[in-house]
Amino acid sequence: MGFAASTQFDYLYDALAQRYPGIASADGRSANFQFMQTPMAADWGTGRDATAFEIANSTSVSLGGFFIPGDGFAESYRDLVLSLAPAQETANPAYRDCITKIAALDAQRKSIRDEARGEFSVFQADNPGTQATFTQWLQDEFGGADYRDRMAAVEQQRAVIAKTQTDLVKALDVPLALAQNAVSPSWADTMNIDEGGQARAVPLATLGGDLAGDIAKWTVRPQDQYDFDVTVTANDTVTTPWRTTYETQVHGNCWGTSASVSTNTQRIIKDSNYRLRICAVGLNSYKINRGRWYDETLVAPDMRLVEGSAFSANDFFGLNGALHLIPEEIFVMFRPKIQLTTSTQVYRQQIAANADVDISYLDLMGMRFDVGGLASLQPVGNEETTTITLDPPENQKAQIVGIVSKVAWNSAES
Repeated sequence: MGFAASTQFDYLYDALAQRYPGIASADGRSANFQFMQTPMAADWGTGRDATAFEIANSTSVSLGGFFIPGDGFAESYRDLVLSLAPAQETANPAYRDCITKIAALDAQRKSIRDEARGEFSVFQADNPGTQATFTQWLQDEFGGADYRDRMAAVEQQRAVIAKTQTDLVKALDVPLALAQNAVSPSWADTMNIDEGGQARAVPLATLGGDLAGDIAKWTVRPQDQYDFDVTVTANDTVTTPWRTTYETQVHGNCWGTSASVSTNTQRIIKDSNYRLRICAVGLNSYKINRGRWYDETLVAPDMRLVEGSAFSANDFFGLNGALHLIPEEIFVMFRPKIQLTTSTQVYRQQIAANADVDISYLDLMGMRFDVGGLASLQPVGNEETTTITLDPPENQKAQIVGIVSKVAWNSAES
């Protein structure tokens, strides 16, 4: 793929894929690699703490090239398992009564969650740059705690009925009954996380590896020693295409700021002297591990749902489904550094012209750099070329750069 037809994300993906086989094998059909749409700090202390759980329990709203956090994976998986049809159908009135009652409660819970989502969108609009996720907002007594409590009340009613349903399923489909029993009324494997000074039991979902140990090693690494160092120029060609399950629109943009800046990124990218160097002091991947409650064979678009369920197959595996991508591995960068070189004329017209803009941060390809206005970039160069360098602050936490997921999309919707 030639330079003119590519975005800077294509080149970053190409460089990552050449080093990490897990990314290279993400062909968009069986597996998918997504960049983070917005920066997300990788700041878990252990693979079992609250932050690690929230990341391990995340799903992606989008099927394209960017990860957009959605509802909790374990909860969506439970909805699927409790909605699956047993191998042997039955007209048992008690069983049908359970299906009807659970469907009504699912519809009620969905209505509350949709209302909460709307309020969370308002919160995000009122607090630009917030790092809070929907799950964190639901736990906030000054945020969405009321919605959390209302959904919890519905969950309690649902759990009682689901237990009766599972007991009835045992006579029809033992494996399905075991799977349903593993998620309701309580999870087969749980762990406690501390949120706001209170312990909360959650389904077991952890992150492997040793992020804290890796950061300790990266922090004392000699200056100018990097795990990842790649330079992109206008003469380069993408050898490992950035494959996505669904079409991704990038629009050629690489900049995002805390203020309106009229920089023409296409003019920069197409400049004959364009050169972009991307470095990271540390780069590593971390596996998502789930407890015995999870059976990956059940997460497949051809699974049949029970008649009368509040859910359809597309609710789980469609274009906007809750389980169309199953996150399996996350990639973390520590202290990324970026050097951008352009023709001096382009620099003066497209960057220096905005030097007085009072901005607090720049997002470049999903990586955030704190700056004190564009004038702080301290350009170096001559009449031919100029280079600006974006260095991370010393106290910047590691950042999640992307996620590899298993594809479970039914591709029925277009």
